[in-house]
Parts: sequence; C-alpha cells; structure tokens
Amino acid sequence: MQLKNQIIAILNSPKNEDEETKASNIALYLFPEILPNENFEKQAALELWAPLEAEIEQKPRSAKARMLFEELTSNIWNYENPKITNAGLSIYAAETLKLYHAISSP
Repeated sequence: MQLKNQIIAILNSPKNEDEETKASNIALYLFPEILPNENFEKQAALELWAPLEAEIEQKPRSAKARMLFEELTSNIWNYENPKITNAGLSIYAAETLKLYHAISSP
C-alpha cells in the first residue's frame, strides 16, 4: 500500500511533468483504478490486466496463477505492440511482468 499511496500523492501534486509521467505509467500497470477517468489507457488496464493481476495475487504460486500469468503477458504484449513493428515493452510493462512472473511461479 505504501507504493500505491506514493503514486496517488504524486498524481495529485506532481513536482514536474517527468514525475507525473512516471507515476502514471506505474499506476497504469499496478493501480489503474487510481488513474483519472479522463486517462485514455485506464479502461484498457481495468479490462485487460487488472483482473488477472488480482486473481494471481489471490492464488500465488499455483498452476492457475501460472495460466493467468500467460494471459496477462499476452494482453500486455498485445496492448503495447498493436502493430508488430518495433516490438518491445516499456520498462513499466516489463517490470510488471517480472513481478507477476515471480508471484505466479510454483
């Protein structure tokens, strides 16, 4: 909760644009519910990966969590790479996948 609270504080009163961008990107992958409603990526996050992350957290290190992680990975890759050109992940997406890989590994 400490990270989430820090991100909320930054989004409410950012010191500069760079800080706000970083906080928004962290929120997108870990806490999309705290993003402002006008954030165009919020709905995608709430539909495509937030529910999977919540399920993985409820049943960590299980076969089901591993299956959910594979779907999470696919959804994030497809979101970040709608056209296969210049395929790759943002650092925020990559770090999120590392985190959930660890949580979901049996």
